[in-house]
Parts: sequence; C-alpha cells; structure tokens
Amino acid sequence: MVRLEQWISEEALSAEEATARTTGRLALTQVMMANSITSLRAIGQMEWRSFVEEQSRVEAVLRTDPPASTRG
Repeated sequence: MVRLEQWISEEALSAEEATARTTGRLALTQVMMANSITSLRAIGQMEWRSFVEEQSRVEAVLRTDPPASTRG
C-alpha cells in the first residue's frame, strides 16, 4: 500500500478530508516559512551594537563609571 493510502486508511479519512488536511498543513507550513523569513530579515536589519548595549546589565554599569580621563 502506498504511504498516502495507508495514512488515509489509518485515519479513516475520506479523500476530501485527506485533501483538506493536506492543504491545511501546506498552508500552515507556508505561513510559518514566510514568518521565519520576515523575522530573519528584521533581525538582519537590527542595530545589534545598540541593542546589546541597551539591554546589557554590564553595559549599564559601565555607563555609570566615569571616563578614565576624569580620574586623577
């Protein structure tokens, strides 16, 4: 038995139900891929240095430290 036929028989699906499920899975996969690509593009355009400096606790502490040139 072909794998598709086995899946249909195991799930007790009609041909229409099998087609609808397959179409739904394909649509979901396409949406997930589109979202992933959009996210990767957004990540690629981020100013990482600024982001890390703003989010980093170490950077926050370092920002409170006066510059070495003002030390005596």
